[in-house]
Amino acid sequence: MSINNRLLQSLALALLLPAGALSFDDKGADGNALPKVPAGFEVKVFAKEPLVRQPCSVAFDAEGRLFVGMGTQYRDPKPGTPGDSVVSVEDTGVLIEESGLSVTLGLSTAQRLVIPKENIESRRTTKKSAMPSFDRQLTPSQAADVTAFLRTQKVKPAEVQKPEAKRPEEKKPESEVVKPVVDAKSKVGLDLKGDRLIMTYAGKPLGEYVWGDQKVLRPYFANLHGSGGAKITRNHPPVAGTDATDHDTMHPGLWLGFGDISGVDFWRNRGRIRHVKFLAPPTATEDRVTFATESELLKPDGKRMGGMVNRYTLTRRPAGWLLVWDANFTATEQELVFGDQEEMGFGARVASECTEKNGGALVNSGGAKTAKTTWGKPAAWCDYSGTKDGRRVGITLMPGPKNFRESWWHTRDYGVFVANPFGRAAMGQGAKSAVAVKKDESLRLVFGAMLHEGKDYDPATEYKHFLEAVK
Repeated sequence: MSINNRLLQSLALALLLPAGALSFDDKGADGNALPKVPAGFEVKVFAKEPLVRQPCSVAFDAEGRLFVGMGTQYRDPKPGTPGDSVVSVEDTGVLIEESGLSVTLGLSTAQRLVIPKENIESRRTTKKSAMPSFDRQLTPSQAADVTAFLRTQKVKPAEVQKPEAKRPEEKKPESEVVKPVVDAKSKVGLDLKGDRLIMTYAGKPLGEYVWGDQKVLRPYFANLHGSGGAKITRNHPPVAGTDATDHDTMHPGLWLGFGDISGVDFWRNRGRIRHVKFLAPPTATEDRVTFATESELLKPDGKRMGGMVNRYTLTRRPAGWLLVWDANFTATEQELVFGDQEEMGFGARVASECTEKNGGALVNSGGAKTAKTTWGKPAAWCDYSGTKDGRRVGITLMPGPKNFRESWWHTRDYGVFVANPFGRAAMGQGAKSAVAVKKDESLRLVFGAMLHEGKDYDPATEYKHFLEAVK
């Protein structure tokens, strides 16, 4: 609704009076001083900057609307100064309320304007939004872009419409795409389910390889068993009342973990080693399982740091199963710097019955025993074993001989032990270490884990076999 307000006419008349007929109230320099006018006239502020700027002329049309000419280009305009223009000023808004004495309009500024009916000369109602029109908000270029977009949204007649393009199919879970290969003579069973590979031997559990855990943000092996069927790693997840439940998202069974790669913690699940795909499908022959995967190292914000290729071989031996984990890190996006911490390297958590606290034993290649005496010492291998269900079971961890450096050992009496080639200062063996892998270069690490079951097991003998297997 637009209303011709008699106050506008009064304002125009006041402006047209001779200068001598006007005087001003002294209200300071704030620009709000209004002229005094003869009896019968009234002056109120109706429009001011920025609605009107540098007014140089005013006029009414036949409908009582006020037009103001603005000379913004007058007197040395600066770059970007708007051009001279003419604006129409009237009371326009949505009719909110009307009484016998006044009309209340809702303005686009969210304000209310109450106009006495005695000041209304005429009124006009139109179907028009009270919001500012787009031509006052968009540049000509922007308006053209909007128009072009809207033209593309026009619906074509049904007879000439083209069929909707077929959307690309969503990527299926890898467990539905990758198919394990099992030799007819093999007693090994391989089953991909969801985020894991489930392995069995002669119908009994052998273990799980997990790549998509939402809590343990790196690939790992869990619930590994010996050749006789005894579970050698701690239950994962731990069973309250049977297992100590500490470090449940850090010690899942058997893993590669790193507390500091370029400042990102992949041990405590701050960063993520995300599985990308299988490079070689899980394959089982009569006495061996092999597969390979590609992963990527991600920062907590999801940005990629580098790549990782893992090759796994699980071989049946007279004393149990030998797992070889061959990992190759490549600095694809940035330099990768492996820091100096206890929590770096190839680790395992033995079954609760086998911990030193529960009567188990630790021994390294140098003959040192107990968690306290083996901690921080360099060694070619370290074995952690105990008695479970009347049988001697355990794990021997063995760093590869071609790794860039020997490993020191992080060993604890509650069942965890780690082969660590990075934590020199953390293990009390010298100056702080920082192993840098320059951009586009790689670092290879090879480790072995012998899952043994039986009283006549000899770690030294199995270590010699491991050396032959990885040379």
